[in-house]
Amino acid sequence: GGYNLGDSLLIDVSGATLQIYKGALELTAASSVITKVGTGKQNSISPSVVTLANLNANFANYESTLVQINNATVPAGTYSGNATMSDGSGSTISLYTASAATFASQTLWTGPKTVTGIATPYTSGNELKLRNPAIDVK
Repeated sequence: GGYNLGDSLLIDVSGATLQIYKGALELTAASSVITKVGTGKQNSISPSVVTLANLNANFANYESTLVQINNATVPAGTYSGNATMSDGSGSTISLYTASAATFASQTLWTGPKTVTGIATPYTSGNELKLRNPAIDVK
């Protein structure tokens, strides 16, 4: 809580452990100290624009980074769980949303959209995770 998109955070992870969990690198710590050191749009990160075919073929280059997929489509349903997303490039990815996400029960978009998310590996395959559909689905 208390942090907004565009905030710059300094996170002290002294004593943390870096591990691989279900295919993704994960940093775990008993406790961490977070200090906000900046705020505003000047701190925003521009996503890498990539097709799903390129993303999946070069996933290690995009792991845990913000990517943008143009012409993204999904089947009807809600965000909760896994939805197969395609973009016409001949490849797909799992759009994953945890059931505890505040937007999990919202209806998925219809028609092709520009979608921004975090490329995340998982044991069963590559995933794309949204931060919030209000900013990530245009």
